[in-house]
Amino acid sequence: MGDFNFRPYSTQYNLTTAILNDSWTLKWPSWIDDQNYNGSREIDHIFVSFGTIIINTRIIESSASDHPAVWAEITI
Repeated sequence: MGDFNFRPYSTQYNLTTAILNDSWTLKWPSWIDDQNYNGSREIDHIFVSFGTIIINTRIIESSASDHPAVWAEITI
């Protein structure tokens, strides 16, 4: 997890998601959450192993950073 500085659909993202799942798209397959936030341009990601269950994941806007952060609640 972390600030990977690559966007979804980039080569780096595609290489990573070939072996791991993105927590955001597991919870929100359309990239848009239930508060109408579109995560398709984010550079922070939480990647999880296949089979991990995402209970919730959100993007957090904060003045403490130059971009939003992501968090996820998971179980196996």
